[in-house]
Parts: sequence; C-alpha cells; structure tokens
Amino acid sequence: MDDDDLLCEILLRLPPQPCSLPRASLVCKRWRNLASDPGFSRRFRIHHRR
Repeated sequence: MDDDDLLCEILLRLPPQPCSLPRASLVCKRWRNLASDPGFSRRFRIHHRR
C-alpha cells in the first residue's frame, strides 16, 4: 500500500459532515488534490451510505 492509498483510507473515515472534506483539503496541497478528486468524492459518499 503506498502513501496515497493509506491517506485515502484515512480521509474516507472522516465524519460525513459538510465541513469535513473542505477542512481536510486545507491541510496541504496533497490532501486538497485527493479530497477534490471526483473518484475520491464518490468513494466517500458510498462509504458513508452504508
């Protein structure tokens, strides 16, 4: 598992509140790129629908 996969798994576990991803995206450019990725956003929504 590389660093981006691990970071993705960590960010998926953020609470599904509207402010979670925008706040996480302010940490650094790498987090912003991941949080704004359409594929990640889709996975985030699916993960929290369960």
